[in-house]
Amino acid sequence: MDKGYPMASGRVSEENAAKLLGMAARTLAGKRNARPSTGPRAHHLTVNGSRWSYSLTELAAWEAAHQEKEDEL
Repeated sequence: MDKGYPMASGRVSEENAAKLLGMAARTLAGKRNARPSTGPRAHHLTVNGSRWSYSLTELAAWEAAHQEKEDEL
């Protein structure tokens, strides 16, 4: 049995995106709702019951950029 993250077309729900990024779903939602947004690009496409979904490619790019900023500190 696969215990990975359920995906649809390379997308994950907000809850699973938060898990992949190592943060709480509320934190990721807060980043999405900030103006300007401080989190990865979110899409208003339902995936696994979540109204918001995230592209795995975009999550990886955001995480890499975020890690580079932390490394500069």
